[in-house]
Amino acid sequence: MRTEWRKWLPSATQGTISEGGYYTVLVQPGFRIIALNSNVCFSYNWWLLYDDVDPYDQLRWLVLVLFKAERNNEIVHILSHVPTADGTCLQNWSREFFKIILRFSHIIAAQFNGHTHAKENIIYYEGNDLSNPINVAFNGGSLTPYSDFNPNYVVYDVNRLNFEVMDYEMWIYDISESNLHPNRPMRWFKLYSFTDAYKVDRITPHRMNELVQNMTRDCNLSNQYFRLKFRDAEVSTSKGCNRDCVTENVCYMVTPYYKHVDQCNLLKESLDINYNCNFQ
Repeated sequence: MRTEWRKWLPSATQGTISEGGYYTVLVQPGFRIIALNSNVCFSYNWWLLYDDVDPYDQLRWLVLVLFKAERNNEIVHILSHVPTADGTCLQNWSREFFKIILRFSHIIAAQFNGHTHAKENIIYYEGNDLSNPINVAFNGGSLTPYSDFNPNYVVYDVNRLNFEVMDYEMWIYDISESNLHPNRPMRWFKLYSFTDAYKVDRITPHRMNELVQNMTRDCNLSNQYFRLKFRDAEVSTSKGCNRDCVTENVCYMVTPYYKHVDQCNLLKESLDINYNCNFQ
């Protein structure tokens, strides 16, 4: 891996790549990227049965890098594969990662995940209610469609001064359309931009918090989130999104790690009071 990545990354990253597949790069003065190997928390990683205490000392290293970034007035983006909110990320690792996000959220402008293949966003909160959202992790979806997605890529609009994500565009390839017209060239098109789809001026933890709470009251909004999560894949959207589906979507958005359900329970209460939709 170290040899393969050498063409893209500076030599200073080689040590930690060899150690555990993680690294950091100062992209420009004031802006740092940290890439984590979150496969160490993946529940299918059987090595965790042998040693699940911070494999490769990665979290300890992360704290040291963030502490140095804080001291040097740097803003950070974190890249990682497995989202900590996903049930396939073991609780011990994801819980400790969450504590690090709480401590350094003021310098972490955004997180970017993959793994689930769905276009989802995770909101991190300080405290046990919905009053203080502090960070957002964006999931980019995937080119791999499996049986229920359209392939996609995402273009993020990042403020070049504070490195916050201002907006993003979702571009997809419609497999149903392709199957109907197999002789046509592949056609990629923009499905939506976040600010247009959700009628917000920018993406912030507070805007995301407003969105997820509104989804417990607005049937059209919750159905739209469901549809865009699967990138308008007909095989998924044709099933509709019932009450259980809405609950799963909103709870995933506010769960920082497995079994941390404080914010989820509050949203469930809101659904009990406010949600009155004709389920498909």
